[in-house]
Amino acid sequence: MKSIEFYDLPRPVQERFVAASQASLAPAPLAIRPGSKYVGARWFIACAIGFSVTCAFALHGFGDLGHPSALATSVHALIYCLGFTLSFASLTRGLTLRDRALSLPFARATYLFPMGVVEATSSALTVHSLADLRTVEATAAALNVTFVDGTSFDFPAQDQAHAEAAKIAVTESQERLDEATRADSVRGLAALDPLLRTNFPSPFSQDVPFKRPTTMWSLALLGMAVISGAALGVGVWEVRNKLSARRLAEVARALDTTAAYRQYLARGGHSPEIIDVLLPRAELSEAKAQANVAAVEQYIAAHPGSRIQQEVDDALRAALLATLERAKAPGTLAALSAFAVDNPRHEPVAKELAEARHQVYRVAADRAKQLVIATGARHSDPAAFLERLVAYAEKHGPKAMVRFRSVLGKSYKAADTNVRSGSYFAGNASLPSRFFGQPEMQARESLAGPLLVSALQSLFSKEILEFELGEPLPGVGEDDKPLPLPDPTVPSLYIDYRIELSGAVLNAKPRGLFFGAGMFFDTDFRLPDSDERLGISLRTWRSPSRSVMRSHDRSTGDVYEDLARRSLNMFLRRYLKRVLRDPPDLLVPAVVLPDADQDDKDKGDKDERDEKDDEKQG
Repeated sequence: MKSIEFYDLPRPVQERFVAASQASLAPAPLAIRPGSKYVGARWFIACAIGFSVTCAFALHGFGDLGHPSALATSVHALIYCLGFTLSFASLTRGLTLRDRALSLPFARATYLFPMGVVEATSSALTVHSLADLRTVEATAAALNVTFVDGTSFDFPAQDQAHAEAAKIAVTESQERLDEATRADSVRGLAALDPLLRTNFPSPFSQDVPFKRPTTMWSLALLGMAVISGAALGVGVWEVRNKLSARRLAEVARALDTTAAYRQYLARGGHSPEIIDVLLPRAELSEAKAQANVAAVEQYIAAHPGSRIQQEVDDALRAALLATLERAKAPGTLAALSAFAVDNPRHEPVAKELAEARHQVYRVAADRAKQLVIATGARHSDPAAFLERLVAYAEKHGPKAMVRFRSVLGKSYKAADTNVRSGSYFAGNASLPSRFFGQPEMQARESLAGPLLVSALQSLFSKEILEFELGEPLPGVGEDDKPLPLPDPTVPSLYIDYRIELSGAVLNAKPRGLFFGAGMFFDTDFRLPDSDERLGISLRTWRSPSRSVMRSHDRSTGDVYEDLARRSLNMFLRRYLKRVLRDPPDLLVPAVVLPDADQDDKDKGDKDERDEKDDEKQG
């Protein structure tokens, strides 16, 4: 198989092939299969499809609010132009092919010559030599020839006889071709091959080959296709958008919903009535229906300077009031604060919010008054003071402090002298004053203080009042005299107490001389910049525990540590009984010794005495 361009052949060969194809000059075709009459039909079909698809794409989403292509963009316009251009280009291509087919000097067909099959459906000729023929078969309607490369051709025949005659002719031509080829006979080959140049050209033959069809007309048609496609695409885009925009506005008004108006704007609509009146009113109606502050605020942010501002203000206030009612339900400041934070534009309900906050404090104060004792005294009535304390916290914040101050009375000198002068003296480590200094008492206060704070905190939530254990106050100044209590910066409960040592107790085994301790408490709960206070005075006295003194592994420090802790326990019980109706049972952790349980009966007796003392002073 080989390919030959007809217009590249010499003029004598071109004329010889044309004459042979017309059977006016040997070698005449043994059989002919005419070419298709529908030259360029595929391109015409492509043109029709292109126009149809482009028009369908242009109609896609027309007047549809829910479709993103309701109004076509410049990208769509480019697609329109491209679609119409390709359609026109397909049309011009089909016309060009048809023109070229009609301009061929020979009839478009597949020819069976004595030398082989020539496919002449265009100017590019494809030649299959009979030298490569594999089979030839005759049927009632056609002659089939098949080559060694698998290419097969069917040539129509009138009947079986014509097909058989053609088959014999092909066989004979194949033999003649073989003989001429072996003999290298130009004359013999020329009698079989219409494309072979002979040495005997026609005297009437021209020297100039057939003129190849010019491409200028094709280029002109292509240029027209591009211009026409672009013009039509832009025109369709503009007309489509105008009609679609009109349809979108009609649909949005008919639906009369926020979603419809928003979709109208999203699609590129710009009706002033919809933008300034209809959409804002529909959005506000939906926000009011939700009773949601965020929805109204979103509306306000999206519509500054709204033409229905009074309706907007009324809707915001109504939504804020509804939200405030929900925030008031828990009855906590945290919920109201969250309301204020979540709704920074709460000025329309500022008065109602302040009243709600005040109500939370009133409820807290009423609850605390039910839990504490009311004495009616001016400076020692817990119920009256707590009401003023809550009022202060409402204005200044919840922080409140509990602070201790201890002072060792002068009685320690006599106690130390007695220990030194006695036979039980075991060195300075056994002096009682060493165990009641400020550092030692502050360590014990760090155990008792949190218990007192927890008892007071049980009266209030921490958002109303939050009690903390503050730094201890210094005991005495440079002149060894107690310093005045400082003016508080936050509500402060000052627990000021003096320790006096008395009541010597001897223990034979282990040997030791110990003293009891009396603690004189003056508590003063003060408010900053006010003479309002709650003052309660208490006293305690504790002797050394016999069970601790008799413990084999105890030290002098253990005896006094136990005594001091029991004293603080007595203070906690007595103070809370003076303040609370139902005081909790709070105890500073006891001193733990390995054999401290050897005298549980003594310890039980001691606890009973403590309770009796509390009842006498309660």
